[in-house]
Amino acid sequence: MADLRLRLNLPYALIYCRDHRCSHHVETNADGWPDDVRLSDIEANFTCTRCGKRGADVRPKFSQASMGFRQVPCRTVR
Repeated sequence: MADLRLRLNLPYALIYCRDHRCSHHVETNADGWPDDVRLSDIEANFTCTRCGKRGADVRPKFSQASMGFRQVPCRTVR
């Protein structure tokens, strides 16, 4: 996790319930997690507060992609 925080400036993690029917998820600040923690090692430690299922998918929260469009002049064909 330290690698993601330092190189990519990703202090937040998204935690998804492992039960796809539940689809509950939360965002948490991961700055307090030890630097040597691997996300795959801590996934089994989470319990969903909505359905009670044990286990989660933990992923870094990447920033929203900045997408846009460029206006192209429209020409009338005669």
